[in-house]
Amino acid sequence: MNVQSRVKHVALGDIAEFINGAAFKPSDWTGEGRRIIRIQNLNDPSKPFNRTTAALPAKYEVHPGTLLVSWSASLGVFEWNEPDIALLNQHIFKVVPDVQQVTQDYLRHMLENALLDMARHHRGSTMVHVNRGEFLGTTIPLPPLEEQKRIAAILDQADALRRLRRRALDRLNTLGQAIFHDMFGDDGRTPTATLAEVAYVNWGDTSVTKSQYIEEGYTTFSATGPDGYRDKFDFDGYGVVLSAIGARCGKTWLASGKWSAIKNTIVLYSESDRLMTPFLYWLTRSPDFWPKRGAAQPFITIGDARKCQIVLPKIERQQAFLKRIGKIDAQLSAAHLGEDLASSLFTSLQHRAFRGEL
Repeated sequence: MNVQSRVKHVALGDIAEFINGAAFKPSDWTGEGRRIIRIQNLNDPSKPFNRTTAALPAKYEVHPGTLLVSWSASLGVFEWNEPDIALLNQHIFKVVPDVQQVTQDYLRHMLENALLDMARHHRGSTMVHVNRGEFLGTTIPLPPLEEQKRIAAILDQADALRRLRRRALDRLNTLGQAIFHDMFGDDGRTPTATLAEVAYVNWGDTSVTKSQYIEEGYTTFSATGPDGYRDKFDFDGYGVVLSAIGARCGKTWLASGKWSAIKNTIVLYSESDRLMTPFLYWLTRSPDFWPKRGAAQPFITIGDARKCQIVLPKIERQQAFLKRIGKIDAQLSAAHLGEDLASSLFTSLQHRAFRGEL
């Protein structure tokens, strides 16, 4: 009998206990005591922790190595790898596996895929949190413990490859910025100008409607990047298109060929023989370049954009920079491809494991 024929499926709630965190009040927060784990701390380890001296039942304690699931607003699976014993905030499950049935590493991968599956199932809806009953009733394949260890080891290796590719990509991006600052840092010698003095700066067309989308024509930029085609609003040659609002506020793309730019984007291109558009792209791609307004919904105004100060070295120095950066861009393309392949491999293996086929 092969392993596949012996695999049974069980509900998550039957192989682990899922304990929701405590509902802390702002009055419970102090500058000392134990750390409170909130969703923002899981998503961004640099976020400061609230602390409390309140005495809570042991079920809310999170020990090193504990598995956690954020189930509201932001879905994710995490492990608490800090050395201290912290306390758990609401909207996060502390996962206590039944070690007689399931290993923690295997359960972690199954939980990740279960959340992805639920997110795909609710795509387009207003779901912002997991329904506890639906979640605990989600079934997963449960092979014998030794088989679980084998599967988790395969997935861990694939995930490690994916993370390695991502780190390489991050380093290359950092290297490009380092070269830029090395050549054009704040040494006081490089001339400056406002964007409006040396470039075209305006909104994309604000009158476009969905009914104007067609199957062929010019590639379209929206607030999320290239996403379709349109038969009007020409934007020929090299251009830089910025998302002005939303989650990608300030994200920059360099376009070549014929494009159309629509609302919620800022269109930039050089109108001066003092500035090369690809160099302008590198100026604006820095995450701190754009002055953004608003907190919950960041946005950039055209007025602020036009007043932005940029360094303006001589064309020969711009060309020298672009020559150096071109080599990095070639490596970036290869790194992006490697990351995509590693991510596809991991996702494929994860799906197969969730179906009991790995």
